[in-house]
Amino acid sequence: MPCVQLAGIGGSMLLLLATSLAWPQGNEQCPCINPFDSNSSDPCNTVRQSDGRCFSASFGAEGCKAYDALETPECLDADEMPRWCSSKWCYVDVNNCNRTTWKSQFFPNNDLFYSYGTCGYIDYYSLSSRRAAEFLRAHTNTYGKLRVAFPHVDSSSGYTLVGLTPYDDGRPKVTPGTGVGGTNRSGSVPVFMDRLLASERIPWEEIPVSKRSREYSPNSGYTACVHEVAIGNVDMCWANFWPTAARRLLSSFSGALYYDHFIAVTLITSGTSGFWDSLSKPFSPFSVGLWALIFGVFGFVGLVLMAKEEVDVGDGATKRRRTMFELVPLVFIPLFKGMHVLNTGEVKGVYVKSSGGWLSQFLVGFTRSIVIAVYTSLTVSSLLVEGRTAITSIDDGISKRATFCVNSDVRALVVEQFPGLANLFVDKSNLDVLEGVLLGECQAALVSENDWFKARAFGATEYCDAMTALPGTVTIVSNTVPIRQKLASAMSALIERDTEAGKYIEAQTEAKLNYTGQVCKDVGVWQTKQQFSASDLAAPLCFVVVGVLVGLLIDYIGSRYVDTAAQKIATVVDVHGDCSFHEVGKVASEHLKSNCRDVASCLSASSRRVSQLGHEVIPRVQLRRVANPSRSSPSSRAMPTDDDDCLSASSRLPFPSD
Repeated sequence: MPCVQLAGIGGSMLLLLATSLAWPQGNEQCPCINPFDSNSSDPCNTVRQSDGRCFSASFGAEGCKAYDALETPECLDADEMPRWCSSKWCYVDVNNCNRTTWKSQFFPNNDLFYSYGTCGYIDYYSLSSRRAAEFLRAHTNTYGKLRVAFPHVDSSSGYTLVGLTPYDDGRPKVTPGTGVGGTNRSGSVPVFMDRLLASERIPWEEIPVSKRSREYSPNSGYTACVHEVAIGNVDMCWANFWPTAARRLLSSFSGALYYDHFIAVTLITSGTSGFWDSLSKPFSPFSVGLWALIFGVFGFVGLVLMAKEEVDVGDGATKRRRTMFELVPLVFIPLFKGMHVLNTGEVKGVYVKSSGGWLSQFLVGFTRSIVIAVYTSLTVSSLLVEGRTAITSIDDGISKRATFCVNSDVRALVVEQFPGLANLFVDKSNLDVLEGVLLGECQAALVSENDWFKARAFGATEYCDAMTALPGTVTIVSNTVPIRQKLASAMSALIERDTEAGKYIEAQTEAKLNYTGQVCKDVGVWQTKQQFSASDLAAPLCFVVVGVLVGLLIDYIGSRYVDTAAQKIATVVDVHGDCSFHEVGKVASEHLKSNCRDVASCLSASSRRVSQLGHEVIPRVQLRRVANPSRSSPSSRAMPTDDDDCLSASSRLPFPSD
């Protein structure tokens, strides 16, 4: 790396050397000249007006050279030589030069012009604050004091420009005649600018904004002041100006004093959740699509396992596999058992024997653990952290089609950052954007941090208790000073020097302390719950109650269906009125009523068991009929008389418990 840096430095020096060698007398389109008597050898040929310093007749008159490093005290006496000292230049004929030229401020009474560009160098001297100050002093020596105007309104920030609007109790913020320069105006910007000019001994005076400029911009005192600069009535205006496109067409502007960060401010809503919000909150961590996917996957696993593996049909009964013909009418039951995995971690009621079945159960449990972990973390966050506002960000406001009050001067800048806001604006002045939200004309306001600061300093009850700022910055706008084109470069150099030294921040801090009151705290969009109320969880608890009632209704409908099915079995089995077969149907019916849950499957299993038992009982019944022929009579079929035989027959009939 050092080698690369040395190579770069060496290359630059070679380039400069080649340039100076190529143009020792300047570029042919702007040749160097000797404006003095060529035979003069006077060591004090010219005298610098500012301090009486003598310069020889060769100063600037012998082609491209670094004259300042050889004769200028600012270079000779400096501990660290300024950058411009080593730059080469020469005097030129302003009427025979197409390079940038400057009139000499060392010797303003002599008609001398110089150029760095003709020697292939940058004019760092003209860009320096020292050169800028000399230029401005020379300007005031010729034309008088710098003319300064103030907008005929105070700034919306409450401290950058003050003096016209009093405090709420009627006291003036600036006592007449005690503002900067003996005026009635003060604030961070006027104080900063006054100190800057005072440090360089550059005088200024206040000039009021003309009636013509007020007519030009009746709705904006700031734009009217820019117009005053544009028509040449004043040299600059002192306040915090946004250099909008329309204003730049009128005037030049200085470098930035500071930057405004625009934020969105909206109303604070009630912290109490509504019933439907409370009901939807447990489901909000996952989207509808994800819920459908989770239940679909687990339901599919339940269906596959119940079809593939053996099913436990009850204690003491044989475990067996269901056929697909049995599963088709029962498709919802395996699906619901699969979805129940979210609670149990496995598909219940399945006797897993195969390796594939165990693998499926493991994957189901593992996946369920991940889903529950993600769900729990998101649910806890959503329950513990609640929003204070109807919209939580600019993007959220755009998606909800919320309206935004905004100053029209910054509308274009905001749209560049957020195109979706283009059709959601309500135009307001700086002073009315926040009021528009309180009046319901818009749902949020786009304001600078300074304006929000002022609102919280002077309207704590009105704004602090009702509004809060959304997180993030919407856009950034520089705050500058409009200056006449002729003075813009010099003033910008001085402003840049002092802002980099932190002098504007000093003036800003002082102004906030002097002109603003106690600023209330911005509560923010989100808050952490310290305690849950009944309304927070009432809806989910009601959901459980409703679910239980629905379950009871389903069981009731199912029991009615079982009663009817059991009666049909009893009727069909006791075809001949035989007491044994009657008891078989009776036992089957009672069994279904007390134990059957899987209705269709239970009916199928019970029917097969009844048929099996019928085959066991028929031979015994036939023997009884031979021994007791009277039992076959119609009357005996209608009303069995041997209850002991019936009871003894039914007691020998084992029934499944599934």
